Amino acid sequence: MEGEITVVSYPVGSNPLDSEDWPRAVFGGADLGDRRRSDRLVESVESLGRRPGCSVPQALGAPKKLKGFYRLMENEDVKESALLKAQVNATVLACGGQDRIIVVQDTTTISLNTHEAMEGLGPTNDSPGSRGLLMHSSLALDMQGIPIGLLDAYVWARQAETMGGVQHDRKGRDFEDKESFKWVRAMRVGREALEGLPADRRPKMLFVFDAEGDIHEVLQDIVESGDDAVVRQAQNRCAQGGRAQELVESAPVLGEVSVDVPRKDKKPARRARLEIRAARLRLNPNCSKGKGRKPIEINLIHAREVHPPAGVEPIEWFLWTTLPVCNIADVKLVLDIYTKRWRIERYHFTLKSGMRVERMQWQTAQRMRKALMLYTAQAVRLLRLTHLAREYPDAPCTILLDQDQWRALHIAVHKRLPTQEDEPPTLRQAVMWIARFGGHQGRKADGMPGVKTLWRGMTQLDIGTEIYRAMKAQSEGGPP
Repeated sequence: MEGEITVVSYPVGSNPLDSEDWPRAVFGGADLGDRRRSDRLVESVESLGRRPGCSVPQALGAPKKLKGFYRLMENEDVKESALLKAQVNATVLACGGQDRIIVVQDTTTISLNTHEAMEGLGPTNDSPGSRGLLMHSSLALDMQGIPIGLLDAYVWARQAETMGGVQHDRKGRDFEDKESFKWVRAMRVGREALEGLPADRRPKMLFVFDAEGDIHEVLQDIVESGDDAVVRQAQNRCAQGGRAQELVESAPVLGEVSVDVPRKDKKPARRARLEIRAARLRLNPNCSKGKGRKPIEINLIHAREVHPPAGVEPIEWFLWTTLPVCNIADVKLVLDIYTKRWRIERYHFTLKSGMRVERMQWQTAQRMRKALMLYTAQAVRLLRLTHLAREYPDAPCTILLDQDQWRALHIAVHKRLPTQEDEPPTLRQAVMWIARFGGHQGRKADGMPGVKTLWRGMTQLDIGTEIYRAMKAQSEGGPP
C-alpha cells in the first residue's frame, strides 16, 4: 500500500553504541592524523563515559590521563569535524538495512554566562551578558523511537551585531545566509551521510520538527526531495481557498485517537484523547519573502484534545505532513511519529543536565566545541540504553556492562560474589539495579527509570567497579 510504513526490527547489539568497547567502536576510526591521538581519544572517552555527570578531572582521575586529554583537545590537528564524523559514521552503519528512520532536529543553547575568560563565545539571546554557543542536533531514531545516533551536530556562536534588534536587512538576505537555514542544512548533511550506504540498504528519512521548523523553504525542500516529514505548524499560511487553519478546521472529523503526553514542568504524564481533522492543501508562498519559493502541496492535520483534565490546557496541534491522512489509522501513525520528537529534548536535557557540559572550563570556544562532540555520543548512548531496556528487556546486559561492571553490580545487589552458575542479568534487570543507585524506588507505579536516574546510578556503579577491580587484582597477586 502506498505510504505504508514497515517497522524493521534489528538485533540489539548491531549499533556500535551497544558494543562493550563502544568508545573504540565509535571513535577508534576518527581521523586525527596520528594513531596515538586516536588511542588517547578512545581512552579518554572510556573514562568520561564511566562517570557521566562528573567533571573532567574527576572522570579522568590520574594526572597523566588528564594532561593527555587536555593536550588532545588543544591540538590544532584534532578537528571538531573529525570527532563528529566518527559518530556519524557509526550512526550510518547502524541505519543500514532499515526501511525508514525518523530524524528529529532541534536547537539548544549551551549557556556559558559565567565563563568570562572563554574566547569565541557569542550572545545567546537579547539579554545583556548572555554568552554561549548554540547547537542544532539531528538525531536518528528507529521507527520504534529508539535512538540510533547523531547524523549532525552543528555548533556556532552568534555575532553580537545580529542581536539586540540590530538586524542586517533580514528580508534582503538569501535563505542560505539566515540562521533558519540550519534545518535544511542538517537535512542535506543527513542525506549525504546516508549516501555512503548501498542503495538497497539505505533507509528513507522521515523528518520530525517542532514549530521552529515551519519554514516554507524547509517544507519545499522536503517535498522536492521525496523525503517525508511531520512538522508542527507555527504559521497560518496562505493556501488555495483561504488560510490553512480555517480550511482544515472546516474538514469533517475523521475520528478520535489517544496519545501519551510525557511529564513536563512538574505536570504528571497523562493520556490525552484527541479529535482529528485533516486536509490536503496547496500552499501559495509570498515570493517577496524569499527567492526560489514555489507552491507546494502538503497535508495538514488538526488534533485537539477533548475533555482535558481540570486546570490543564487542552492539547492542540496543527501538523504538516507528507504522509497519507486518508483515514484515522493514517493520522494515528503520524501522531505517534510526532510524539517521538520529545526524544531530542531528552537528549539535550541529558547532555546539559546529565553530562553537565555547561560547567566545563575551557580557554576557547573551539576547544569547548571539540569536547562537546565527545559528550554528545555519551548522551545518545544513555538515552538509547534507557529505551532499549523498555523495548528489549530480555537482551543481555553485556551490551551495557562489561564483565567487571555486571559482577560489581551483582555484589552490590546480592551482597555476595557471583558464582559460575550466575549468568549476567537481563538488560532490564541491570538497568533497574543501576537506577536503584540513582534513587529509583522500583515501585510498580514508578515505571522504568529515566536517563537522569540512570546517569546517577552509573556514577555509583563506577565507584563500586573500581573497588571490585582493586580487590580482584589483589586476590590474583597483582597490585592492591
